[in-house]
Order: sequence, then C-alpha cells, then structure tokens
Amino acid sequence: MAITHFSGPVATGAGSVESITAAKTLTAADNGKTFIINVVTGATVTLPSVSGNVAKAGYRVEFIIGTNVTSNTFTITEGAGDTNIIVAQAFESDNTAAATAASTTGATNIIFNAATDKVGDGAWLMCDGTNWFGVAHAANDGCVTIT
Repeated sequence: MAITHFSGPVATGAGSVESITAAKTLTAADNGKTFIINVVTGATVTLPSVSGNVAKAGYRVEFIIGTNVTSNTFTITEGAGDTNIIVAQAFESDNTAAATAASTTGATNIIFNAATDKVGDGAWLMCDGTNWFGVAHAANDGCVTIT
C-alpha cells in the first residue's frame, strides 16, 4: 500500500462552487472555489489579505458571471492592508484595437461594468504570497476595467 506525504499547506475548498448574491469577503477556506456571480445590482468581493497572511502562495479563485449585472458593477478588490498588488490582464472578445488586452502591473480592482457584462464572463486569480496574478475575460469591449 502506498503512503501519501504532504509538504506545506494543504488547500481546502478545492473544487467547490458557490453562488454569490451579495458582497463577500473571502477567507482562507475559499481557496480553490469557483464563485458564480448571481446579483443583478452588482457586488464587491474582497480578496483575502496577502499582507495579513490570509492568502498564501497557491491560493486560487475563479469568478464567473451567472446573471448579468444590470446596475452598478461587479468588483473584485484586494484585501485589507494590501496596496496595488493585483497584476492582471483583461481580454475582451470584440475588442477591435490592435492590442487585444488591457494590462496593469499593480492595481486595486478588477471591475465588470454593468450592462456590458455577459453570462460566462469571468476572472481567474492566483496568489504567489506577494501579489495576485490574474486574467479577466469578457465578450464585450469595455466590460472589464483594471484600476
């Protein structure tokens, strides 16, 4: 019989799917989850703090728009005490500009704008223990803003 050995932290929450219907602050227990955004009036999801040692290297999370946001925005924001640590790119399918991605090297928010988001748009983020790295994708040009 084989013996399995683990080294380092073991991820919890892996493979889980959760619907978001209001603002939410993620915790260590949300590592590995996929969140379906089902709130038409917009919401803010706060990532777990890297500086507060809540999000450690390897923490991953995914967001998928499940219901179109019709007012306000859906915003993913960095955790308490973190400053400009989101490093991400946004790819928009109908972007006609020569560059098909808007990128940033130190942001606070990834914002999906109301009325331009589509079901299936989303974002994926991974923490390396210092920064959040990610990719956002959207069907419509101008849907995603990284600030």
